[in-house]
Amino acid sequence: MSSFTTPTPLSFQAFKLLQKAPEGDSTLPNNYGTIDLKAIKQDALTLDKLILGFSLDRSGSMEIISKDGNSLLQHAQTVVINIARYLMDVNTKNPNTSFAIKVVYFDNQLDELPLFKINFENETDNIDDFIRNFKQYKPRGSTNIQLPIEHYKNHELFQEENSYHILLTDGKPNCGHTSSTDLQDSLPNCNNIFIGFGPDHAVKLLTSLAKTTDGEYNFVNSAENAGMLYGDLLHGILYNVS
Repeated sequence: MSSFTTPTPLSFQAFKLLQKAPEGDSTLPNNYGTIDLKAIKQDALTLDKLILGFSLDRSGSMEIISKDGNSLLQHAQTVVINIARYLMDVNTKNPNTSFAIKVVYFDNQLDELPLFKINFENETDNIDDFIRNFKQYKPRGSTNIQLPIEHYKNHELFQEENSYHILLTDGKPNCGHTSSTDLQDSLPNCNNIFIGFGPDHAVKLLTSLAKTTDGEYNFVNSAENAGMLYGDLLHGILYNVS
């Protein structure tokens, strides 16, 4: 048996199983191996203030029902609600943290929700009221991605270092700027994350926008996926995992 270890939590062990000599044309001394990888638990937050801005597509195409019985818009709403609840929990365990969530819904118009505060400017809003107001929006209209991204580009809160703009859409703009080339000049200067919904979302458009801004691209194709995505997003932000 041979083995190696690395400074990372990775170990490899190689074995000979009923082996008297190298097999076939191989010169390897072993014919079986195992790799053990241990995850590192990260407890320390790398930031104590975070501002998240969500642009939620409420256009007619987000009314499409997935196999799980939920619409694409409901999947998007699940992501935001889970993030809000998670940040409330983080603040409870880390009282010095400060979070704010800004939400705008868009189709061919823009609907802006009040800023949801979690120990932000010494205020904490009621999360049940936030969710109740947040979930009242239904799909309608056409898709103008230019509207929300320009909104955040001009928003003073999203000039700060620890601010993130997250676009949730099926990525099928049919009014305003519709190409990544035209849209890239409208993108906010903060960190950008693009999330596509549904199997037919515009992958090329969203990945191109992510590449342009050195941002991230993710996709959601089920309620289960929507429920897990928030953890991946927040863990990467709060614990500075690249």
